[in-house]
Amino acid sequence: MVSRQSEDTLIFIGLSAKATKIKPIYKLLTDFANKKQSIDLSDRFNVIMFQDSGPVYLDDFTFSFDTVIGLLKAYEKKLVRANIAGGIFI
Repeated sequence: MVSRQSEDTLIFIGLSAKATKIKPIYKLLTDFANKKQSIDLSDRFNVIMFQDSGPVYLDDFTFSFDTVIGLLKAYEKKLVRANIAGGIFI
């Protein structure tokens, strides 16, 4: 039996709706998450993205990638260019 350890994946969104078509990103990210969880269901996810008033992220990592996609959809039109230093700090 192969021993696996759970992985936490933080997705850094540096896109804005003004410069990128974000809707195709949903499928790519969902396919990625499904692939990871097909290997290990204990993998968790979080996201960090930016709006004018600062970063947006989940308070804790989640097993449900639908939660990540829901947050991305909720802020899609408010996204601004990423503050990379701020994202690394968080």
